[in-house]
Amino acid sequence: MTNQLIDRYQAEPWQMSATDYLVGSRTGAEQTPLNGRPQTTGWDPELAAAMQREDRVVYEEAVADSLLKSMSVTTICPQGRADRSADQRSVAASTPVINRSPRQLF
Repeated sequence: MTNQLIDRYQAEPWQMSATDYLVGSRTGAEQTPLNGRPQTTGWDPELAAAMQREDRVVYEEAVADSLLKSMSVTTICPQGRADRSADQRSVAASTPVINRSPRQLF
């Protein structure tokens, strides 16, 4: 799916590296094997290799705290109040919500 998003919309993968996968695969208690055909990961070739080695699904819930923490960066405005940067507001406003189940990231 990530390859399609990159090709179609020039998306830039976020928290989709081999390191992110390895951390996530060791975080979750559930050890579900990957299914489907292995795909290339041009943005991080080591990711495909790590996924083949580990053979574990990473669910969104297993890494939710890390994802939320990295999204909650705030800055202090001159008026002294916390505010999101213009880039963060732009991304938040333009990010579609996709419902899917189960929430498999990798």
